Amino acid sequence: MKHKKWISAVLCIALAGVSPSGTLLHAEETAALPEAVEETVVPEETDASSDEETKSHTLSDGEYEPDGFSFTGGTGKLRITCGKVTVRDGQATASLTFDSGKIIYVKVNDVQYEPVSQTEDTSVYEIPVELNTNYSILACTTAMSEPHEIEYTLYISLGNEEDAFAEEDLVRMENAPEVTGFTYKGTVRNESAAYFRIHCYSGNVRLLEITLSDDETISWEAGDIESEDSLYSGEVLRYLIVPEGTELPAGLDEEMIVIRLPVASVCTDSETAAACLTDAEVTKTGDEWTEDSIFRTLLTNGTELAAVCADEAETIDSLRKFGEGCALLGIPVLADRSGSEMSEEGQKEWAKVYSLFTSSAGPKTSGDREPKI
Repeated sequence: MKHKKWISAVLCIALAGVSPSGTLLHAEETAALPEAVEETVVPEETDASSDEETKSHTLSDGEYEPDGFSFTGGTGKLRITCGKVTVRDGQATASLTFDSGKIIYVKVNDVQYEPVSQTEDTSVYEIPVELNTNYSILACTTAMSEPHEIEYTLYISLGNEEDAFAEEDLVRMENAPEVTGFTYKGTVRNESAAYFRIHCYSGNVRLLEITLSDDETISWEAGDIESEDSLYSGEVLRYLIVPEGTELPAGLDEEMIVIRLPVASVCTDSETAAACLTDAEVTKTGDEWTEDSIFRTLLTNGTELAAVCADEAETIDSLRKFGEGCALLGIPVLADRSGSEMSEEGQKEWAKVYSLFTSSAGPKTSGDREPKI
């Protein structure tokens, strides 16, 4: 019950004490607020012309193997694969294979497409698509008593730069986590650090794993997200670090803590973080993470990332609660365990973690990329 009251306090601060611009309201302004606040989703501003340029227009004409592919929708019984993407005059066309012979047509933006080939078990379609973004289609199936259109959301990753880490800095891991829509490239080599791992994926997407376990044998199993109370409940916290302008497959933000670049404003009690985050405006704090006033500080400073020392059981417990509160405000919380490393070399390696946030370069589309197929 105490925990629920604490979360309620966060919402009260967010809704009643702070204006939409992030500044504190005076008493007379707060009194003028309506009694009930209707939840409103404000879409992010995007530059449509810029988006179009990054999807396929800078790729040379030819056939490509996608860097990554994912889809959502339907009952989960149907499987869709994307074998190739063809670019002609700036337009991308995907070859999609449905593992059902009962898909009689596919609609894209109200335009109907017939299968290019079909058997009892498969249906192959070639349809126009947008790259590196969620893209909806309708597929009509006769598997039911009557033909029925089912909506699917596709995500095809293609044309982004390779990861900024040098190839010699990466090792291949058999148990590396899968990130829907992106291809695993390798894991950054750690010489001494034991409490974090950095996995690299196509499109300059990185997955940072930080373990909160102090066992001699550290397990990197993140557990079943659906069985956890929140993304901060598990023994392994997973942070998906996403370049500016990258759209994620639907639902990925429910599986991992998403941090979008660039990170311009950081609030931290970590000396390591403060020393490494030279590109961001850093606000140093003390031990007031458990006080309600910290949320006012985060909002008024426009904080985009909070980095909290988590070297003891007590601080780890506080971090979990703090992370849940910040999640309501859309602020990711990073667990800094540099102080738990057994050696000075291990502590210094945490500079690799913070280097992930020091570059504001987004996923630049490679204009000179040659077709793979």
